[in-house]
Amino acid sequence: MIKELTVPKDETTGKFAKCKMYQVNFTQVVGGNLSGPDPTWPTTTCINGWTFDFSLYYPTITSQLNWVCEEDWKPFLSQSLFFVGSFMASPVLGWASDRWGRLPIIVATNVMGGAAGVASAFTNSFVAFTSLRFLVGMTFDTHYTVVYILLLEYVSSEYRTIMANVPIMIFLTAGLCVMPWLALYLHDWSTFAIVIHASQVISLSFPWVVPESARWLLSKGRTKETVDIITRAAHMNKKSLTPEVIRELEVRGSF
Repeated sequence: MIKELTVPKDETTGKFAKCKMYQVNFTQVVGGNLSGPDPTWPTTTCINGWTFDFSLYYPTITSQLNWVCEEDWKPFLSQSLFFVGSFMASPVLGWASDRWGRLPIIVATNVMGGAAGVASAFTNSFVAFTSLRFLVGMTFDTHYTVVYILLLEYVSSEYRTIMANVPIMIFLTAGLCVMPWLALYLHDWSTFAIVIHASQVISLSFPWVVPESARWLLSKGRTKETVDIITRAAHMNKKSLTPEVIRELEVRGSF
């Protein structure tokens, strides 16, 4: 009954308006024993805030900071700037991976994106949240595409489909399938942000467990490191490098 007297209905759909309320003295209205609202009552914006239905969806930054009605442009702008960051940074970070190596850029982008993503869970302003999402966007493509490139550079062309594309399809698809259920289980946007971005800290262990691209090292003339990596790879695969192969690597690295 109170909702009937305080919130107008859309004349076309008959549903309650989401961004308007009657501008009247509600003390007098509630105590006036009215059976319904007066259509001549003036309306105004929802000056007392909004009530959100979380029966299916969970609280988000939009509901937390009331980015609705007159401010409903904020989520769209924030998401757009996320992809602007990706558009601007991808070419630069791609160049950086050619200049300083695949592994440093993989670690740097994961750490940067993870830190910004976790920090965004604690923001309470549009500017702070959007700025952090922009930083996450800057790392969005590079933090996994450079891994993909690194993997491709370790296998010959006939094995690239099975060794690179298939794992990407399996794990990326599995991750995307799990994320909605994880979000529903956690039922809070900030906790969800912390969980998915904090996992990126595992990249700090990559320098000890993931070898740099041998092709990149060879292109930079770092022959000894290339031979060491190829030798370890051959040992793990129960193979051996012939002196001829090592000499060929040394010759290629000298150019």
